[in-house]
Amino acid sequence: MKDFRSVRKSGVVAVAVLVAFGALMGTAMGGELPEFDYERDIVCTERPDGVQVRLQCDHELRECLMAQPYVLKGGQPTPLVAAEMRRCYRGEPGLFERLEEQGYEMIEARLESPRGYRRDARGRLVQTSFDLRRRGYLGFADRMHFDLDGSDGVPSPTHSLTLEVGGINDKFYRSERRRRRTRFLEGRFVMSPVELDAQLLRTDSVRASDEPGLWIALPFGDLRLDIPLQLGVGAILGRLHYRQIDGGRLMLLDLLGIHTTWEFYQGALLEDYALVRLGVGTGLRRLSAIDRTPLYFYPEAGIEMAWTLGARGLTQIAVDTRAQLAAELGTGERWVVGAGSLSLEQILFIVTDNPISLFVQPEVRYDRLDFAQLNEFDYRLFVGARISGFSSPRQPPEDNRIPITPAHERGGQR
Repeated sequence: MKDFRSVRKSGVVAVAVLVAFGALMGTAMGGELPEFDYERDIVCTERPDGVQVRLQCDHELRECLMAQPYVLKGGQPTPLVAAEMRRCYRGEPGLFERLEEQGYEMIEARLESPRGYRRDARGRLVQTSFDLRRRGYLGFADRMHFDLDGSDGVPSPTHSLTLEVGGINDKFYRSERRRRRTRFLEGRFVMSPVELDAQLLRTDSVRASDEPGLWIALPFGDLRLDIPLQLGVGAILGRLHYRQIDGGRLMLLDLLGIHTTWEFYQGALLEDYALVRLGVGTGLRRLSAIDRTPLYFYPEAGIEMAWTLGARGLTQIAVDTRAQLAAELGTGERWVVGAGSLSLEQILFIVTDNPISLFVQPEVRYDRLDFAQLNEFDYRLFVGARISGFSSPRQPPEDNRIPITPAHERGGQR
């Protein structure tokens, strides 16, 4: 049991590191200077010494935030114009002097930041909010495999390098109150023994519930629990499981599957959810020791959940379980496979607006494949890191901000 305790302790430490980094990043973004409000009007003018400045004034308090529209170095402006500034109104000549004569206080400030960004002390933009449901990612991990079947105690895990790649594009359509969730070109490759899980495309579509189909209440008090009964549809194309087993090389290829989902929990913009999935499909099975590739049909059931924690989307939790019962044509074989995983992902730092995240994912897989003399549970733990690209800032439900002017329209004032 000593090995099991050490593994459990390592898992607790890994989770604690994720939480600690989340708390650290949540408090490390503050700045001493006030910042322009991105939603309020800004005036461009010149100081008496000829320096261009941007002003955002509060006429009741008789004070103005003031900042130069350049990237700074040592407190002095450089030739670089600060990026992603709002268009400003041109003030009439002598505006700065008249405001000072009227008793307005000029307060040094930072330039405005678009939603999901902040500026450093030099006025440069850094992305601080990430929609991890819209990204491409590349990752690596240590897969720790635990052989618990038929063993005394808990043996030390075996380790294997794991590589992964994929794309996610979840998009919420406000006019339709619909979210379309898409996964594409996903793959996870375990080096030794060789194991590959890949998926060409998976898509789901669901609407927000206007009224719950079911609610639970007590005959006293104000408690009422609404339960959405919103149904969605989806499809899976080209889902592959390939690995080496004692009986040879095993391939299970789901060619096409369709399913319906019931979302019994829906969060803001349908980003957070919990659902039950029921589907059917067809595929091909092959074992290298047997010279045949029979076609199979299957029903499948699963439970899936996902949460994004915090306004900036730096932490994600996901649960994914499924069970598949297959029946083959020609051979009469019937077999069962199932899998379940819990994933925690935390963004640690950012490289050129590309987030680097650490993830921990315990997983269990069940295979009952009589044709391969396989009937076992498989326990593993993935601990690794991902770099994500093309992740735009997370969109809050109450987002009414003014959109950023496209680059081709910004000209000199960006």
